[in-house]
Amino acid sequence: MKLKVFNIDEFDAILRGIVKVVEGCKIDLTKKGATINIGNGKVRAFIKTTCIAIDESEESEETSICFELVNKLIQAVSFIKETSSETEFILETDGIFLSYKGHAKFKLKLDKPERVEQWTTTPLKTELTDLFSFRITQDQIDFLSKYSTFNPNFEVKAYLYLKDNTLYCDIDDKNEARISSVTVPITKDFEGTLANPVIMDLNDMRIFSLISKTQIKVIVTEKCVKVLSFRKTDNTKTALQMIVRILKN
Repeated sequence: MKLKVFNIDEFDAILRGIVKVVEGCKIDLTKKGATINIGNGKVRAFIKTTCIAIDESEESEETSICFELVNKLIQAVSFIKETSSETEFILETDGIFLSYKGHAKFKLKLDKPERVEQWTTTPLKTELTDLFSFRITQDQIDFLSKYSTFNPNFEVKAYLYLKDNTLYCDIDDKNEARISSVTVPITKDFEGTLANPVIMDLNDMRIFSLISKTQIKVIVTEKCVKVLSFRKTDNTKTALQMIVRILKN
């Protein structure tokens, strides 16, 4: 089966965002685009994109490919970028391998669905009631991260709360490897109200910008936050839907 990549840079950017969250993913493809499923127990996300799809010449309307290690696919895409000037290209899959037959060639073995389906088959909790929503930028997340410990194994708490009609974020770094606490105003533009601070792991907040160069909408519910973002290029559209846990006080 032939798969067409319409924008190699967009596809590469999505894959590099995914590995910030998980090692593996499941990609469900149709002729209209793809849905990339990722999850790790703390985060569950769907990335819908038109940068890759089943080629129009194919009779089949849908297929899936799985990677236990997305880094293998990133290396394959890098190989294409280094050996070809094409921005659009064809990949082929027989259900066992993913191959590229350009000027240079490669063959990449796919993983079985059960290797990644533990988290990628769990549906999003769309029935959760929205309590509060706001928008945050990647630059704001990067700024907060700069003043705290970056260690995925160490929990740095981020506290979101309202004061004087402004949403603030406090970073409390118990490790004190850097400044022990930081307070940053996020926005005055929000909907709803917060009765209590929303507590998150800063390492989880970094994942909000999985799709870079977008404005990120964050919706607070009783049990988690929902994250929505969207990016459009000249010939592709990519949208993110994500659920991220809230910590207990």
